[in-house]
Amino acid sequence: MKNERAPAASFDPAGRIAGLLGMARRAGKLTAGFDAVAALIGRGKAAAVMTAADPLCRAGPPGPVPPPALAQGGDRRGAGA
Repeated sequence: MKNERAPAASFDPAGRIAGLLGMARRAGKLTAGFDAVAALIGRGKAAAVMTAADPLCRAGPPGPVPPPALAQGGDRRGAGA
């Protein structure tokens, strides 16, 4: 009788990423929602930003999100204040 191992579980990268994002959110390390993320960017507190695209949207990818002070005609000195 050979030493047989159980078949390896299939690797599901999307499931793994979803699980890690869920853990980060429960730990309070992930922020979701446009306004909340834009506020973090404006305060310089965002380490990384992930966006999702609607596959049915034909408008193309959105441009970068400027900090709120710049979007309202301010300058960079007012972005963190």
